[in-house]
Amino acid sequence: MVLTLNVVKKSIALVQKDLYSITLTLTITDGAVISNYDFTQEYRTGQSVPTITAVFIAKMQDKINNYKSEQTIFNATQLDTAVTNIKNGLTP
Repeated sequence: MVLTLNVVKKSIALVQKDLYSITLTLTITDGAVISNYDFTQEYRTGQSVPTITAVFIAKMQDKINNYKSEQTIFNATQLDTAVTNIKNGLTP
């Protein structure tokens, strides 16, 4: 599974004085399948940008790892066999 990743800025909103909500979008492209995920983090004026960056990276990496785990199960032969068995076990 070869994934292509992209991150873009989506929005920023003022929550209250000196407090903002920043939203970034992670796009995971897996062949012809494109999945978009939004991640939001609060930013207070003067806060360390590297700290916010690390939070975004951690959240996005968790999503990427979960996506890969989900696809491993989704593409497993055992799941295909189970679906076939279920189809064959049904009567119209």
